[in-house]
Amino acid sequence: MKNQNPNDLARQARKAEKDGYDVDAASLYSHAIGLKGPDSPAWWFVRLANAHVRIGNKREALKAYDQAARLDPSNKGWAAAVEELRKWQESNNSSIEASAEYYDRVYQQSDAYRQAGEDTPYAEMWTRIREKLCLAGSTKVLDIGCGPGQFAAFLHAGWDGNYHGLDFSDVAVQQASSRGLPYIFHCGDAQNSELLTSHDYDAVVCTEVLEHVDGDIQLLQRIRPGVFCLCSVPSFYAFGHVRFFQTPEHVSDRYSPLLNELEVEEFLLPSNERIYLFSGTRKDD
Repeated sequence: MKNQNPNDLARQARKAEKDGYDVDAASLYSHAIGLKGPDSPAWWFVRLANAHVRIGNKREALKAYDQAARLDPSNKGWAAAVEELRKWQESNNSSIEASAEYYDRVYQQSDAYRQAGEDTPYAEMWTRIREKLCLAGSTKVLDIGCGPGQFAAFLHAGWDGNYHGLDFSDVAVQQASSRGLPYIFHCGDAQNSELLTSHDYDAVVCTEVLEHVDGDIQLLQRIRPGVFCLCSVPSFYAFGHVRFFQTPEHVSDRYSPLLNELEVEEFLLPSNERIYLFSGTRKDD
């Protein structure tokens, strides 16, 4: 392997990642970095770190993320991951769920979350969600994991109804509330918030949330029967994800026991990764 091209090794590592072979991916990235030396790009260290996170080797993940952040100090997301990994080490928690404090740092520091909704990589999927809410006649939306209000602003431009957003990041809720929308935003954890059990809603939007929590099934079970649900999950790993889905069939296998007439649609991001939007009506328990 010493005689191999490090760029070829990195490509092999990327394939191993996509196929779910995290131990192989970590080994290949380590070899590529060893061969490339100080010229190794920062993203190799990030990929190596992410493989270590999925394996459960948080100490090595911290080392690799720290090196990436040193190589590119402008990437605030990597710096936030370093702080979160340090927190994980102190707690000795086996979970790889990221904390509210991690997302507070991300929302505070990332310009991406200040973009207009139509300028985000998710605009095509958000358009489809808006269309499906209108077709379903939904007038009372609960947005679980609303973030800083980008989707809410996008929704408002083409949908007329009552909207409540919920997020466990205080910074996200502050940013969403500052957008001047005629909506209400709540800070709380969807896994125990009374909004899901006491609030009046006929549709739930839950985009790019379920992959972040260990208890995704339990979260969906808290939604009242008969409610129209629109949720999305990714085909790829990013820091803070506890799972990802390689195919639409994997999405259906996991969530069809909870939703009637589940439909899965696929959206391609500029990165050539995919997002799966799935929808259906919450089944009776």
